[in-house]
Amino acid sequence: MSTDGLGGNKLRNQNQEARLVWKPDYELKFGLVPQDGDFHNHIITKASCGFCDRYGREGKERGFPDIEGAESAIGSLLPDAKRRRVGCKVWEAFRTDHIKRHLETEHPVKWAEYQNLSTEAKLRFFSQNPISLDGSDIDLNRLPFQKVPPVTLEKIGAIAILKLNDPTRLNALTSDMGIRLEELVREIIDRVDEFSAVVLTGEGRAFSAGGDLAFLQARIHDTATRNSAIMRAYYERFMSLRKLPIPLVAALNGAALGEGMCISLFADARVIAREAKVGFTFVNLGLHPGMAVTHYLPKLVGPDHAAHLLLSGKVISGEEALIFGLATKIVDKEDVLKAALALAEEMTAGASVATRTLLRTLRMHQDAGAEIALAREVDCQATSFASADYQEGVNAVAEKRKPMFNISEHYHETTEG
Repeated sequence: MSTDGLGGNKLRNQNQEARLVWKPDYELKFGLVPQDGDFHNHIITKASCGFCDRYGREGKERGFPDIEGAESAIGSLLPDAKRRRVGCKVWEAFRTDHIKRHLETEHPVKWAEYQNLSTEAKLRFFSQNPISLDGSDIDLNRLPFQKVPPVTLEKIGAIAILKLNDPTRLNALTSDMGIRLEELVREIIDRVDEFSAVVLTGEGRAFSAGGDLAFLQARIHDTATRNSAIMRAYYERFMSLRKLPIPLVAALNGAALGEGMCISLFADARVIAREAKVGFTFVNLGLHPGMAVTHYLPKLVGPDHAAHLLLSGKVISGEEALIFGLATKIVDKEDVLKAALALAEEMTAGASVATRTLLRTLRMHQDAGAEIALAREVDCQATSFASADYQEGVNAVAEKRKPMFNISEHYHETTEG
């Protein structure tokens, strides 16, 4: 193997390491990876991202080329000027895919916004891309995004309104939605003196129809260990609602099913539309419940009602939810937000210091043991994901039919723990 006079065995080894990092993308763009020392002529220089001032870190783990790793392997052998020319030469060919991949992994909210741009806006997006060789930052918040984030924050008087905002998919819970929700919770905490309470509701005709089907289907193809970790991180983003230092009222303006109903349990009170359909439908999917529902639901409605609702996967009306103890108040659909705002004002009419310290005391008792329950749930879900029943469940949902469950041959193995 020639090294163009730039090294020996050490360089060849470094070239090989860099080639392993870049091979998939290089083949995609140019057909073949160079098999000699000229490989260094195809290494892009380190770039910076306008969102996070970095690019390429942990590249191998995150699935996109590790620019810093490639540069450290070979770049130091080239003069700075030549390294910059080489980088500029290749950058134009690579940048679109790299920006997409970087946004998808590092900035999922921006990635979701990008996906909803028109073709013309996407072209402008890449002509003003956030990753630059000279380190200059571009504020993507000024670009013409056509869709608001999956969760929005508004303010009515002193009350913050958190709104799940994916109505075309009935506000199905996604990873991006969880990330955005956690960001907004932190924002409310930082600005807490501006707010007296928070109302959580959904845009459109549903509060939340549950988990995202594509995300749930993907769990079939992952390992138990990874699924357990993925689900825990996913749930904890939505559970960040429990960190709010002011009262939270859930305004269930429509259907709230599975995970969608679970997040309402993180509220201190629930106003439910009389005609809404609500339920904890995990077993109908062949899945063990999650999001710490096995902890919070018994505390709210008692162990008997909790067992009934969870084991049956029963879908009930808002009026039945009041009987079970799930609803603080039921009203007509068009009055849900108004009633939730009134309830929030009623719950914060007292002295603010007393209200907030009392809330911490209540939550201290309510949250004790939730982490243990969540850990158990995600492990049990990891077992469910590997079952034939779960695959049948998600297939049935995708095909809009009733699932046909059978007792698994591994049933006894799954119940030993």
